[in-house]
Amino acid sequence: MNIKKCLFFIAIVNVVLFSCKKEDNQPIPDPFDPFDVLPSGEAQSYNNGIFWSFDCFTSESPLYPNKYSLVMSHFNENGLHRGEFHFRNFLKIIGTYYPDQYVYAFGTSADSLFTCSFITALGDGDIIGDPYVLLKDSAMVFTVDKISPDGEIEGTFSGTLIKEIVNMEHDPASPDTLVFTEGTYVVKL
Repeated sequence: MNIKKCLFFIAIVNVVLFSCKKEDNQPIPDPFDPFDVLPSGEAQSYNNGIFWSFDCFTSESPLYPNKYSLVMSHFNENGLHRGEFHFRNFLKIIGTYYPDQYVYAFGTSADSLFTCSFITALGDGDIIGDPYVLLKDSAMVFTVDKISPDGEIEGTFSGTLIKEIVNMEHDPASPDTLVFTEGTYVVKL
């Protein structure tokens, strides 16, 4: 009888010990999926005179070493995703930069240019709205003002983007022009 009690006690101890085992295989976020990356910074700006805040993350370009992308996601007061700013291929060098108009041309020299665009989100935030792009002669300005030893960068942005209607307009209520002013960001690379 004592052996049965001892085996029962050992079984209970094993169940308790092994059922509380910490999971070693944590999921690794995909840096190229904006919905699968944890924010590593924040930004703020005025959009057409209305204050907006953003959650930010960065990723290094797999095609162009030492070039980074900064994605800034805006959520409304109800927590719904309402838009994303994309700054592509900026350098981790202090300075003032003027993005080119974004033209999708994967694998060409245009793919390595420093560009920016904005896209709206509709519904619960999971429906792509209208894209906005720079005018060819836009005065979009993006700065990298400070780089800390731990890889955090700070800077500013401001400029004007226009709605780009390719086949059809997804959100007729959205403005034709977005003017971002007094934008600042702090994000870890």
